[in-house]
Amino acid sequence: VDAGTLREGMLELARLSDCFVSSESFARSLVGGDDPLGACRRIAELGPRIAGVTLGARGYAALFGGRSIVKPACAVEAVDTTGCGDVFHAGLTYGLVRGWDPSRSFDLAAWAAAQVATKLGGRAGIPPKSELQAKGYE
Repeated sequence: VDAGTLREGMLELARLSDCFVSSESFARSLVGGDDPLGACRRIAELGPRIAGVTLGARGYAALFGGRSIVKPACAVEAVDTTGCGDVFHAGLTYGLVRGWDPSRSFDLAAWAAAQVATKLGGRAGIPPKSELQAKGYE
């Protein structure tokens, strides 16, 4: 689930989810402040085995299998952040459906989202399969 805003029904949806990744705004509303790992813990308590928070240019936080990680965003010269969140979730899903460890899947997600930011528009920077292969993500 890609949770952008905390609103009615979202916590019930989290209870039914295997993987629940929220925006920074959702996480702040959930825990009442800037505590991404605290938000991951709160989400995980609801049931998802994988909980995450996207932090935009600050990176992401995640909790899964008893492990917690906080990683910075990939360093790029950002031109336009349109589509970065969508591609983050697509990259995460790509890895998870292939059976990758969540850590590797989150790393792919962050890398792919950063590539999108280097081009104008939400689609121009989506990495082609050849780039995924070159980075070892295939």
